Amino acid sequence: MESADVCNGTRMAAVGRQGGSLCGALQALRSELQRAGRITGLAHRPEKMPAFDVWGNAGDAVPLMKAVEAAARSEKNYADPGRFVGGI
Repeated sequence: MESADVCNGTRMAAVGRQGGSLCGALQALRSELQRAGRITGLAHRPEKMPAFDVWGNAGDAVPLMKAVEAAARSEKNYADPGRFVGGI
């Protein structure tokens, strides 16, 4: 059985799939949560699983997150550019 860990706010869950597509199961879960106004991140996936967008659609939260990231960035750029939602 393949499994992946997903997170939503402070909640973490393991999504498993025996047969069928793990990517498909994760996409269905993400779509359902997005309809409810939730953002879901992918915390871990199997190495053999095809690439999957870690953050998904963050909606109108990206500009605020970019502003927070810019304010928190140090002179030495320790904020790991490109690893956060929206490519921040």
